[in-house]
Amino acid sequence: MSNEVAVAMIGFAGVCVGAVFGYLGNSKKQAVINAQREQAQQDLMEDLKKELQGVKSRLDKHNGYAELFHKNSEKMAVLAEKQTSTDKKLDSIQKDIEFLKSDRCNV
Repeated sequence: MSNEVAVAMIGFAGVCVGAVFGYLGNSKKQAVINAQREQAQQDLMEDLKKELQGVKSRLDKHNGYAELFHKNSEKMAVLAEKQTSTDKKLDSIQKDIEFLKSDRCNV
């Protein structure tokens, strides 16, 4: 019986050693897989940061154009008012000229 117990103990020790080495090997593989996954996520984050930076720069450029458009539209409103005023003055002058050319004028 002592031979059988010795064989059982050696077998049990072999199973334990195999399980430990299997676990260590698997954990190393898992660590490599996790490191690769983490690196891929970091690369993706860097790409997203670059893309976001590009979007921000285009947005800043667009906002600059929007401000210019707003300023120009205000200037156009002022010019439209001046044009209306000038048109009225021109109409008045034309009426005066037509009156002076007409027979009704005794000048």
